[in-house]
Amino acid sequence: MNIQRWITRREASWRRLDDLLNRAEKQGLASLQTDEIKTLASLYRSVSADLARARTHAIGEALIRDLQGLTSRSYSQIYQGSRVPDAKTGRP
Repeated sequence: MNIQRWITRREASWRRLDDLLNRAEKQGLASLQTDEIKTLASLYRSVSADLARARTHAIGEALIRDLQGLTSRSYSQIYQGSRVPDAKTGRP
């Protein structure tokens, strides 16, 4: 595997996911359009695979840490970010 070529091909996806996560974290998941939420979910799956690949090939701690951060942030938005309190009960 040509590591530099792989990183170059994948970087745009990582930046796009980071952009979507920044918006969701600042303005809430509801601020994203339906297609953006689908893109976020798809990119989450891709970055999770990239993280596994980076770990397998021991690509570097800095990149692994960055991908782990994106994966963790994505997980939080997808599985916890949608927990909006119910208007009547105040519970998610």
